[in-house]
Amino acid sequence: MIDINLINGELKYEEWIFLPKKKLDYFIDLFHSTEIELWTSNQNWRSYRLSISKYFIFILYFQDDVLKMINIFPIAENNGNEVSLLLEKLGGENVYSWGRIEFSNDIKAGFKSVLIKYN
Repeated sequence: MIDINLINGELKYEEWIFLPKKKLDYFIDLFHSTEIELWTSNQNWRSYRLSISKYFIFILYFQDDVLKMINIFPIAENNGNEVSLLLEKLGGENVYSWGRIEFSNDIKAGFKSVLIKYN
């Protein structure tokens, strides 16, 4: 499942490790081309959607090619409940030396998610 090291912000999902402040090239090399897709590109910001799970959608956000945020969307009929469970497992909404964990409710899109934001 998903775990986070609350001391350094390192996020683990199955065999994958998401390291704060890692460069985009690290992630491009980590995933197969069928698993990572450019989602948005806007000046110095880019996001990539990962297709690595049947339970979660991961969106990685990079500023100047450095990982700044991970948005995790549970794929379930009861998305809100799954987000609450994931948020609880990750230690709840909180601020840390490396960044913060937040609940996100995108009313327009109709999705709830967990945000991992890095300083």
